Amino acid sequence: MKSLVLFHKQLSEAIEAGQMAVSLDPNAAYGYFALGHAEGALGRCQQSNEHIKRAFVLSPSDPGGGLWHMDLGVSEICAGRVDPGIAEFRRAIDEGYRTFVVYAFLAGAAALKGDDAEAKLALAEARRLNPQFTIKWFVENLPLPWPTIVDSWRKAGLPEE
Repeated sequence: MKSLVLFHKQLSEAIEAGQMAVSLDPNAAYGYFALGHAEGALGRCQQSNEHIKRAFVLSPSDPGGGLWHMDLGVSEICAGRVDPGIAEFRRAIDEGYRTFVVYAFLAGAAALKGDDAEAKLALAEARRLNPQFTIKWFVENLPLPWPTIVDSWRKAGLPEE
C-alpha cells in the first residue's frame, strides 16, 4: 500500500490503495485506518469515522492506536461532535501519542467548546513541541478541507505567522 500517498495530497490514490487492501484482506485494520485517514482529509466525516472505528474493531490494542484516536477525534470535530472529539484527542495523548498535531487539535476543539483554559494549555504544548506551528504553517503543510479548526486555533490564540 502507498503509505505516503496521502501526505502528497493524492487522496484518491490513497483511497484506492486502502480499498485494495481491504478487498484483499477484509481484516486489514491498517487498510481501514488508511481509508478513514484519507476520507477525513477530504472532509468526508462520517465515512472517516466508520472506517477508523472498523480498524479499532479489528485491532483494538493496535500500537498505532494513539494516531487512530487522533484521527477519530478529527472526524468527530469535522462532524460537529466536539465533546467526542475532545475525548478522542485526550485518549490519543493518554496512549502516548504526544505530537504537536494532537495537542493542536485538542486546543482547537477546546476553543470550539469555549474552554479557553484547556485551549491555551494545549496550544502552548503544541507550540512547545513545534515552535514553527502557526496558522500559515499548518495550512501550507497539512491542509484541511474545512476551516472550522483553523478558526478555532485563531480563537485559542495561534499566530497567523
